[in-house]
Amino acid sequence: MLADAGGVVPRRAILGAIGHGTIASETVLAERLGLERTTLVRNLKLLIQNGWIEPVAAEGRGLRHRLT
Repeated sequence: MLADAGGVVPRRAILGAIGHGTIASETVLAERLGLERTTLVRNLKLLIQNGWIEPVAAEGRGLRHRLT
């Protein structure tokens, strides 16, 4: 569920960005959404745990994400 502990707005924005085909590193995605990278990563982990998104390997060490 999205509505827990004040993270609803960032998670909706993250889902929206990923859903619109944003293919960017976590750092770039955080910058585009105006979030600290640590806030983005924490929210991405929750979205993955809840089955909303899945990580996709990228070149190098980076990860990208897509909706499930």
